[in-house]
Amino acid sequence: ASKSGRVRLFLARADGPVSKRQILEAHPDISISTVENALGALVKERLIEKRGAGRSTSYVWRGEAR
Repeated sequence: ASKSGRVRLFLARADGPVSKRQILEAHPDISISTVENALGALVKERLIEKRGAGRSTSYVWRGEAR
């Protein structure tokens, strides 16, 4: 899967909220800008929900099947 696809899969399989830091720690080969772009696209597609702001921001899967 593409790097952004791996971010999407990580969120889809997660139980509960996920932080950007958790994604980066799980996928050290993916750059922060790629993760941010993937998160932005998923929020825009309404597949994930952004919660909080700043360092406490987390993302929750709200798409279809996991």
